Amino acid sequence: MKFKTNTYFYLTGIVILCFLIFSPSIGGAFLNWDDTTYITNNSLIYQDISFRSFKNLYEFDRYISLVLFSFLVQVKLFGNQPEWFHIINILIHTVNVLLIFKLSFTLLKSEKTSLFIALLFAIFPTKPESVCWIAQRKDLLFTMFFLISALSYLKFLKGENILWFFITIISSYLSVMCKLQAMGIIPTLLLLEYYLNGKIQFRSWVLITGIFLMMLIKIDHVKDIALFIRLPLLIGFYHHKLNNLFHFININIRLKKRMHHIKITDLIFYYYFCSICGSVLYKLITGAVFQDFYGESFYILLHLNAIFIIYILYYKPRFHISGNRIKKILILFIIGVLTTGVIIFYSNEMLQDGWAFFKSNNVCYPFYSLNYYLYRFIFPFNLNAMIPYPESGQSLSLMYKLSPFISILILLGIIFAVKQIKDKALRKNVVFGLLFFLINIAFLLHIIPIKGKVIVADRYTCLAYFGLTFSLICLLEFLYHRISHKFTKRSFQILAVAGILVLSLQTYSRTFVYINDKTFWRDIISKNKENDYAWYSLGLYYYEKGDYENAIKHYNTAIDLNSNNYEYYANRGGAYFKAKDYEKTHEDFNKAISLNPDNHIAYNNRGALYLKTGKPRQALNDFLKALSLNPDYPEASKNLEKTKKILYPDREKTNDQDKNEELSD
Repeated sequence: MKFKTNTYFYLTGIVILCFLIFSPSIGGAFLNWDDTTYITNNSLIYQDISFRSFKNLYEFDRYISLVLFSFLVQVKLFGNQPEWFHIINILIHTVNVLLIFKLSFTLLKSEKTSLFIALLFAIFPTKPESVCWIAQRKDLLFTMFFLISALSYLKFLKGENILWFFITIISSYLSVMCKLQAMGIIPTLLLLEYYLNGKIQFRSWVLITGIFLMMLIKIDHVKDIALFIRLPLLIGFYHHKLNNLFHFININIRLKKRMHHIKITDLIFYYYFCSICGSVLYKLITGAVFQDFYGESFYILLHLNAIFIIYILYYKPRFHISGNRIKKILILFIIGVLTTGVIIFYSNEMLQDGWAFFKSNNVCYPFYSLNYYLYRFIFPFNLNAMIPYPESGQSLSLMYKLSPFISILILLGIIFAVKQIKDKALRKNVVFGLLFFLINIAFLLHIIPIKGKVIVADRYTCLAYFGLTFSLICLLEFLYHRISHKFTKRSFQILAVAGILVLSLQTYSRTFVYINDKTFWRDIISKNKENDYAWYSLGLYYYEKGDYENAIKHYNTAIDLNSNNYEYYANRGGAYFKAKDYEKTHEDFNKAISLNPDNHIAYNNRGALYLKTGKPRQALNDFLKALSLNPDYPEASKNLEKTKKILYPDREKTNDQDKNEELSD
C-alpha cells in the first residue's frame, strides 16, 4: 500500500521524535525490581542460543518465555550492557508506532488521522514505564505481535487468503508468550470484524475459538505439538469449505417421520471440535501432558461424549436446532465444558485456591482500577510507577469505596454522550475505540485475580490506550472540520501543537526517572512516603554501592512502616554485618527466621555470622538447616565444608594422608 510522500516524511519525523524523547534512557542502568529477576540474576538467559535453552525458558514461565529468549539472544550478541537493552526497547516501540499507524489507516482510510493517532501513541507520558524499564519489554513485544495479528486478520477478512489466518495464529501465540494480557486478542479480532463488516460471521466464531484454544495450550510434550498442529489444520479444512468437494456425500435419515439432511463434513467438524475443546480443557485443569489420542480411557470417553453431543444436535427432535450454527456451536461448547470440566474443577486444589483468592479480592478493585486508567488518560501527570494494594485487614479509603458509584456515573455519561453523536461514522469510531480500551484493560482490572505488588500500573495501558487515543483523535478531527471560522481553526491548531509539545516534554522528563534505582525509588517515595517497599528497595541500592549507613537508614524506615516482612530484617542484618555491628546483625537474623522459619537464606546468613564470631557449632546447625530446606543451595554447602574443616581438622588431615598414600601406590 502506497502513501503520499508527505506521509512518509511525517512518519520519519515521528520515529526521530521517539528516539529523541526516549534517548536519556540509553544511559540508564538495570533496576533492582524485575530487571534483576529477569536479567542480571537469571542464569537461564546466559545459556547458548539453542532450542534446549528456549525450552528451559518456556518451562520457567511460558508467558514471558519469548521476552526472556530475546534477552538471551541479546546477551550473546551484544553482552550484558544495559544501554543495548534500552536501544532495542526503543526500536521495538518505534515498530509499534508504525504498526499503530498501519492499523489506524486500515480502519479509517485517512493518513492524517492515522498520523495523529500514531504520534499520540508514541509520545504519551505513560509510555516510559514500558520503554525505559528494561524488564517491561514484555509489554512492547506483546503489543508488537498483537498488532501484527490484528493486521493479518484484517488482511484475511479482506483477501480470503488462508496464509493471513495462519500468520494471525502464529502472531497470537507469540504475543501470549510475551504477556498473558495478549488474551485480549480474541475479543479484539471479533471487534475488528464487526467494525469492518458490521457483523460477525459464523466462520469467524469458529476460527477465533480455534485461536483461543491454541493460545491456551502449553506445549510440554511432542504429542502436545501434534494437537497444536492439528487444530489449525482442522480450522483450515473447514474454512476452505472442502465440504463443497464432498457435497454429494450427504446423509438423509428419516427418524420419527422427520427427514434430517446432514453434511458429512459438518459431522466431522463438530466431532473434532468437541474433542479438541475437551482435550484443551483437560490440559488446562489437570496440567497433565497429553497422552496418545487413542488408547487412554479418558479419550475414549471424550470421543463418546462428542458422538453423544452430535446425536443430540442432529437427531433428537426435541433438541434439534435448525439453521442457526452459532447456537449449535455455543451449545456444543457449553456441553463440552460441563461434561469435561465441572468434576475436575471441584477436585482440583489449585483452582480451589484460586477461587479462595478471588473471593478475598475486594469488589472495589476493578472499579478503582478502571477509574484510575480513565483519569490517567485525561491527566497523565504526577505519575507513579508503584501504587501498591491497600493493606490487608484495614478499612479501604473513601476513594475505593466510592469507585463503583463513580464508574457507574462515568459509564452512564459515556452512553449518554455517544447517543448524542449524530454522525454514524464518528459514533462507530468512538464506540470502537472505547470497546478496544475496555477489552484490553479488562484482564488487568482484577476481575480475574492478579498477584503482584501493584493494583494499577502505567505499563498495563501500553496497548489499551490505543483505543482511547483512536476515539479522541477521531472526535477532535470531526470537531476541527466542523469549525468554519478561520481564527477559531487557527486557535485549534495552536492548542493541538501546544498539547503535543507539553506531552512530549512530560514524557521526556519521565524517562529520567528510570535512569537507575536511586532516581526510580526516590520518585516513588516522593509520591507516596508510606510505601515501605520503595524505602527497602532504595536501601538495597545503597547496600550495593557500599553505603551501609544509608542502607540501614532506609531499611529502618521500611521496617517502621511494615514490621512483618522478614526480607527487611534479613537485609538490614546483612548491612549491619558489613558494618561489623554483629550484635544487631544477630537480632535481625533471628527476627527474620522467626517471621519465616522456612527461609534457607536466613539460616545460611546467621550461620555465616556464627562462623565469623567464633561459634562454629551453632554455624554448623544453621548450615545443616539451610540445606535441609534447600539441598541445592551452593552457598550453604560451601559454608558447611568450611565449618567442618574448623571443627574437625584432624579428620581433614587423615583424609589428606589417605589420598597421599593412594597416590604413592
